[in-house]
Amino acid sequence: MVKFHGHECTGIDIGFKACEVIKSKINIDENIVCISENNSSPIDEVKYIFNFDYKKGNLILREDKGLAYNL
Repeated sequence: MVKFHGHECTGIDIGFKACEVIKSKINIDENIVCISENNSSPIDEVKYIFNFDYKKGNLILREDKGLAYNL
């Protein structure tokens, strides 16, 4: 993950933990969309683990400077 993100930081740890919780609660499939309120480090973990991408349309950025992700 560090290679994908570009550097080691606590943000990718937060993203990894969030992804663990998400995977334990719901089944991620092609119909799921993630709405992110920021484009900070944790979202790279969501991109990497779930293969979400802004260009694919399954990852939407609503810049609000908050640390929230909605699936």
